[in-house]
Amino acid sequence: MIGCKDVENNSTKALESAEYSVEKVGEMSVKDFQLTMNIDLEEKIVNGFAGCNSYSGGLNNPEAQQLKVMKVVSTRKMCQEAMQAENGFLEALRQTTAYQFSEEKLQFTNENGKVLIEAKKK
Repeated sequence: MIGCKDVENNSTKALESAEYSVEKVGEMSVKDFQLTMNIDLEEKIVNGFAGCNSYSGGLNNPEAQQLKVMKVVSTRKMCQEAMQAENGFLEALRQTTAYQFSEEKLQFTNENGKVLIEAKKK
């Protein structure tokens, strides 16, 4: 038997249009680089700051916890300190196939269920 609290903790909410702070890319903490994701479900786009450059991409099928980020593009500035985090983040966006969204965090995952990106709603 499970209570309401257990059900709430195990369920995934629908993705929300909002601004998110990216906290992790894979196992790497990226809080210091202030990466952001602005998700707009009406326009089906994601954009934000990737640590050095601005980026944007299209969202395909954000319903039912499925999600594909398509045609990710970014500006082309070079920042020594942030490039590893930025390149990892942009590649993780391209590999995303699903999401999990709870009260605490948004996670983008790949086809094997591996967490690629972890973010928190601002």
